[in-house]
Amino acid sequence: MRSYLESERYETKKEMAREMIHGNEPLEKIIRYSGLSREAVLEIQKEELQMAT
Repeated sequence: MRSYLESERYETKKEMAREMIHGNEPLEKIIRYSGLSREAVLEIQKEELQMAT
């Protein structure tokens, strides 16, 4: 189980990735600057696309 601090950090990274996705930044750049895995970023992209439809 993640600690509160780890959970908050992860949520902050996810929010950064979402903002970068909305800014049409390249996938590799999002991965590098957010610190998230490729799989996590792709999952966020998928969620964002579903929300847009």
